Amino acid sequence: AEDAPSGLAKFYSQDVSWSSCGDAKCATVKVPVDYDDPGGETTKLSVKVIPSTGGTAKHSIFVNPGGPGGDATDFADTMADKFGSDIRKMYDIVGVDPRGVVNSSTLECMSDEDFSTFTNTDPDPDTPEEIAALRKSVVDLGTACERNGGDLAAHVSTEEAARDMDVVRALLGRKKMDWFGASYGTQLGATYATLFPQ
Repeated sequence: AEDAPSGLAKFYSQDVSWSSCGDAKCATVKVPVDYDDPGGETTKLSVKVIPSTGGTAKHSIFVNPGGPGGDATDFADTMADKFGSDIRKMYDIVGVDPRGVVNSSTLECMSDEDFSTFTNTDPDPDTPEEIAALRKSVVDLGTACERNGGDLAAHVSTEEAARDMDVVRALLGRKKMDWFGASYGTQLGATYATLFPQ
């Protein structure tokens, strides 16, 4: 954990218990809910590593499908089929479900029924009524997350997700990482590069 930011050594050097998940290995990693309070609550990240086809890889390529909130562990499987043979020989493919979503500790804001109402609201309103409905749906979601999401609700930013990726990078024994992002995944990768240019 020599490259751990101040106060975060216990996360950068935690013991990780890997298990087989098909042809990959999977684990759960702990990170602080609030990086400014590393002694406070923790949250869990689901990590999948698909080994390179060339034996022991010297590099890891992290992948994220965007969303935000897409399933990065599933996307790792997708990219294992999409990347060319040269990439597959050189790189382990790493998918980390971002904090608050999919197989990581999820952020529970509202009931499935209420969330269906939210997702069925017209995202491209054409009338004053549709504009009002969209505004109400977004406010309702934010209010529900604040009310029901606990401390995690205030800590699901792109910056915090990028900081989580650095913990996983260190736990994989990598000094550097490569990144492949789609859609919002490009923003997450750019945020990581800004925070950790070294």
